[in-house]
Amino acid sequence: MVSTRNTTPPVALHRVDLERCLKLDIFKADRYERAVELVESAKVQAFAMDDVLLYGMATGRADPKALKLVGWFFTTEPLAIMLPKDESAFTKIIDDEMRRLEGGGALGPA
Repeated sequence: MVSTRNTTPPVALHRVDLERCLKLDIFKADRYERAVELVESAKVQAFAMDDVLLYGMATGRADPKALKLVGWFFTTEPLAIMLPKDESAFTKIIDDEMRRLEGGGALGPA
């Protein structure tokens, strides 16, 4: 198993490994690209990272169908959206949509 150094997934993997007694060998790559190369070359069996990053990296490979995303979320990360200060119309759209998602429970428990 590989993930990238100085990110949340290696810490979360270690926690899951201890909780479930999986005895994982968790390697830390310095770059996302290197982690994908380790999977493609079969030096590791899997790369744990945010799904959106994994999808993006797989799409950019020579043979994207050679990689498959599987599994479940083992971390929940706070995310943010940055906009220019004077972007009031778009800010309202984002704020309204976030309120809608929060109210519908799509973002999990409050």
